[in-house]
Order: sequence, then C-alpha cells, then structure tokens
Amino acid sequence: MKRLMFTNALIAVLFLSSCAFTNLFTKNLLDQRRRAFVGLSKVIFNEEGRMVGMSTASGAIIHHDKDISYVLTAKHFCEETGGSHVDQISIHTHKMDNAIATVVAMAKDIDACIMSSERLNAKTLTLASSGPEIGEKVYNMAAPMGIFGEDLVMLYEGFYSGKLIENGINTSDIYSLPANPGSSGSPVINGRGKLIGVVWAIHSRFHHITLSTPFNKLKEFIGSALPR
Repeated sequence: MKRLMFTNALIAVLFLSSCAFTNLFTKNLLDQRRRAFVGLSKVIFNEEGRMVGMSTASGAIIHHDKDISYVLTAKHFCEETGGSHVDQISIHTHKMDNAIATVVAMAKDIDACIMSSERLNAKTLTLASSGPEIGEKVYNMAAPMGIFGEDLVMLYEGFYSGKLIENGINTSDIYSLPANPGSSGSPVINGRGKLIGVVWAIHSRFHHITLSTPFNKLKEFIGSALPR
C-alpha cells in the first residue's frame, strides 16, 4: 500500500512538472514571436492633402534582407482606395518604432499581401514546413479594433478545424480563434512558433470562427514574392 501511494505521488509530481514546463515553454515562445508582430495603419488623403479616412490591420515581419524588412498582411488592407485618393500605410513594431510601407506583391487568389519598409528592429516569423492538422492547438497575435501599443500585443489560442472547400477549391483554412476588425492580416502560428496562416475574415455572426489563407497557397505566395 505504501509503495502504491508513493508511486501515485511520484506520477502526480511528474505530471505537475510536465505541465509547468509546457506552460513555461509556451510563455517564452509567445513572448519571442510577438516581437515579429506589427500593427498597421492606413491614412487616406484626398487630392488636397486632407485626411479623409483611416483604417487599421495586423501583420508580421517575415524576412529581413540587408536594409529592408518584409511584412505579411491581408490583401484587402493593401488595396488602394482609388479615385483621387492617396493612401499612406505605416508599420508599427511592438516597440512602437514606425516606418512607411510600400506594397511589394498581392496574391491573386488569396487575401495576402507583402509590403516592404526600411529595416525594422524586430524579430521575424518563419513559415512552417507543413500545414496544421485538425485539432492542433494554434496561436494568433492581433490588434483587434486597433488595440495595440508598446509591448502590448493581443494573444489568442484556438484550434485548427479544417478546410473550407468551395466548388472543389480550398478557399480558406478555418480556425476557432476570436477576431474583430483590425485582426485582418494577423499571423496564425503553430505550437512550435511557425507561421501557418493569415487571418482575413470572420464569420458575420460568430466571431470565433476565423478564416485564414490556405497554408499551401500562402507558402507558394511567400516563396514567389520574397527575394531569393
């Protein structure tokens, strides 16, 4: 009986130690990865140079090349307002360093965009080698409703639920993650901190159903748009 009690106690201690290690690993992982997150703002000017509108989005730095940084976000944020309006997009790091962005590439069939700026003092996210599996826990870094500040990045966790197939085509990957306006372009990462998706939309009646660019198409787009 005593031996059994000792064995049970040892198992309990090992279980608690394992949980503590997992929590510490996740905490450190997210603390590092959030340093690649950027908040984005677009100011719209009319032909007279007067500001007539503004919008916000989220993004992540995915590459540095010499004195240039590359940021991934949603295509619908990058698209020009049009007409006689002039757009100015600014990038804001987690330390609130700012830079003016230039659109480099916009994907044709997915809602993804890559912008460039002067080199930013921030980390980068690395693309995963493979896509998520159903039921896999994932994490999201975002600035919903423009909530973002120095050392303030909103962090969320959820699960990968599967693919949205329309007319035989994978149009989106679906996650159970909360999102709101301003979350567009925010990165989705797996448990190893690798990039697996970019949020571009939410369900109109249920803000915990999040649509992301399909992993394979995102991988192809990034590979074609970044300098080699």
